[in-house]
Amino acid sequence: MRRKLAGDGTKLSPGVSRLPDPLRVGQAGLSGVLRGVPGTAPGYRAGHDGRAPCPDPPQIRRPPSTPPPPTTQPQSSRATASQRPRCPRRRPSTAWSPPDPPIGLFATPPKWLKVPPRLTVWIGVTLTPTTPHEAPAVLFVDDEPEVTEGIARAFRRERFRVYTANSVADAQALLARERVHVVVSDEQMPEMRGSAFLTGLRTSQPEVTRILLTGHGDLDTVKAALNEAEIFRFLTKPCRPDDLRTSVEDALAAHARYLAWSDTVERDATAQRLSATFDTALSRLWLAAQPIVTTGGRAVAWECLARVATPDFRGPVGLFTMARDLDRTSELERAVLARVADLAHDLPIGHALFCNIEAETLLDDALYDPSSPLSLVADRVVIEVTERAPLTKIPALQERVARLRALGFRLALDDFGAGAAGFSALANLRPDVVKFDMDLIRGIEQDATKERTVAMLLELCKGLGAQALGEGVETTAERDKLRELGFDLLQGYLFGRPDHPFPPVLTAP
Repeated sequence: MRRKLAGDGTKLSPGVSRLPDPLRVGQAGLSGVLRGVPGTAPGYRAGHDGRAPCPDPPQIRRPPSTPPPPTTQPQSSRATASQRPRCPRRRPSTAWSPPDPPIGLFATPPKWLKVPPRLTVWIGVTLTPTTPHEAPAVLFVDDEPEVTEGIARAFRRERFRVYTANSVADAQALLARERVHVVVSDEQMPEMRGSAFLTGLRTSQPEVTRILLTGHGDLDTVKAALNEAEIFRFLTKPCRPDDLRTSVEDALAAHARYLAWSDTVERDATAQRLSATFDTALSRLWLAAQPIVTTGGRAVAWECLARVATPDFRGPVGLFTMARDLDRTSELERAVLARVADLAHDLPIGHALFCNIEAETLLDDALYDPSSPLSLVADRVVIEVTERAPLTKIPALQERVARLRALGFRLALDDFGAGAAGFSALANLRPDVVKFDMDLIRGIEQDATKERTVAMLLELCKGLGAQALGEGVETTAERDKLRELGFDLLQGYLFGRPDHPFPPVLTAP
């Protein structure tokens, strides 16, 4: 893209049509400043593209260059690098730095204006790079522009962003689009009193910390500020910059404490709502039963699955997730086991109930109580522990397993083949029944590799004296393949879906 030239030959960046006379900074100076490199204004130096010699502008004085040291090397016809003419603009700039520009309009530079970080460009207004949004923001509201300009200049190097507004309408518009942490407002303003503005802010954005700065500290103003606006601090004019800075820092700290407190309150309120929902779920908890059959088609057991008669949960996973979030897993497990004990009394003779427990439940002393309702029907209950459970983290696991067996419980290893600790779980739990995960069973008649893997695992289970149960059987082809491999028990939708106890077997193999 061709660049335009001003009347004096100055190159202008795209989007700049002309250079006003008061802002001329010398030949090629504005182009360098707008491109984000030091210009030829006092204290800056412009870059050089190397295509032509770049003589110094007449208004910039530079110290005389130091001549190169003499050399004893024989001179060649070709000039060396030290002997070649150098562009004086490539030399380091002097140590002089420009004075701070007056407070003007703080704005985000346009896209075509490439301003590097921490570089202030003075072209009639002050343009500063946008401070990262993570920094807290403070809004100063005063109807006198010179006051807000002075405040912005005094706080331009603080850790917080500074916004200024010279009317209540401008302040409200800025609050609607920017996140502000602290608002410092003057009291006497044409549109509205500052205390009334802060009172409305307390209602619309209570998280914003409010400070009132005024030169009219009458009793009514103080009462309105304290009782209605609930300001954090009341400051009177004239106010020293250090006092104002300290008040703003204290207000930011108070804002952080308020957010922490509000988060705690919100978490507590959410926990109370979830706890009430969980209590309702426990009161409506019931158990569905799914048949477990022999390869000959006879039902010998049912697996108990938790269900909740409430629309707040789409399934048992949501119920157990909420219990874990509320740290009430043990309470849920006890409720499920209590219903298993009640259901065992209606169980047909010679049948068993399979029930899942979390690994942490093995740490519950109530599980080993000989007088508990569940222990009284232990001979009819098979306790399932999933392979995914961290059994290695259960202290004295072998002792706990022995205590359960002494009470009459049988143990089953659930989801065998789904996790990475299958063989370790077999050795530590020593189950009576091993339930093969449905991912190993699905489509086994069409997958020779899966068939060989299952056959190998099945032989291992037989060697340990455990019964093998295939889960997730949905087709007759899967059923026939598992029967051929030598499985003892089968379970899946082919034989019956979970339903109110005790559903009949749907398909007789």
